[in-house]
Amino acid sequence: MIVGSMIRKAFKSDTAVKLFKLLAVIVFGVFFVLLIILMIMGSWKSPLLWLVSLCFTAYMLFHFYHTFSRKVFKLILGCILIGFLLVIPVYIANSVLEYHSTAQLVATEKETAYFQNVLGRNYDYKELIVWEWQHIEWLNDSEPNPQRNTDPIKIFEYGKGKCLEFAVLYAELCVSQGYQCRIISAPLNDHAWTEVKIDGEWTRVDSSLGPNDTRAINYPMFFEKEKGWNPPIIALAFERGLIVDVTPTYRSDGWSLFSLINIFFIGLASWFSFCLYLIFRKARAGFEFRDQSWISLIIYKSKDLSA
Repeated sequence: MIVGSMIRKAFKSDTAVKLFKLLAVIVFGVFFVLLIILMIMGSWKSPLLWLVSLCFTAYMLFHFYHTFSRKVFKLILGCILIGFLLVIPVYIANSVLEYHSTAQLVATEKETAYFQNVLGRNYDYKELIVWEWQHIEWLNDSEPNPQRNTDPIKIFEYGKGKCLEFAVLYAELCVSQGYQCRIISAPLNDHAWTEVKIDGEWTRVDSSLGPNDTRAINYPMFFEKEKGWNPPIIALAFERGLIVDVTPTYRSDGWSLFSLINIFFIGLASWFSFCLYLIFRKARAGFEFRDQSWISLIIYKSKDLSA
């Protein structure tokens, strides 16, 4: 009884309430950021999951609005926005660094000599897809202690992998046969493939689709036209020390995040948004009812002018 009474008093104390509210804000913030990431990556296909998630988000925002002061509520929204703006660039930057370091392992003298010895004879780039599937298989998530590797030799020795492992090993096999090959990564689409230079032109080769899939070679609009795939938001090519934006190659609209026109419009939109913020802030400072929302103030001023 005494212990129960002490626990109840502890949870009713101001400190416990503040800690609980802080924990709720953190949990909701993490959930919201993950929700945005899943939305961008297109990982959720079920409308029911989206409906439940959006309802939960709306409820939590409504709850926070009535639980906290307006100042704290604005702080919560600001933290969520900052978190969203930071998570995506950090995730992309980390992925770029990983693929850049992986590309450094491909085409080294050690790796090239090793696979020239393993192959034993000359293969063309199409035959290498068949050879690759004869020596490694798709790695299932259900397998106990699955290993992910970015070293071509370790991938070959382990004998299993996903799209990244297939792309890295295939790139090394091509290089060992004298082809110029680079690894392509779409960080926000969670997929990797390769491009091989054939007759002076880069040709898409996705060996992870299998040797019998006609969509594995060329067909750059694969992600846009095939069901279950999404056009890449960002697609980067990695070849030793080079990083090239190849997003327009895999989109019919030719869109690229790093194009000069997009950079200009992003800067213009940021400047315009900041100007609007300054205008509303200065306008609200001159209103009599400063504790009202800007929508209420507009309605109030409209009534005042019509009177």
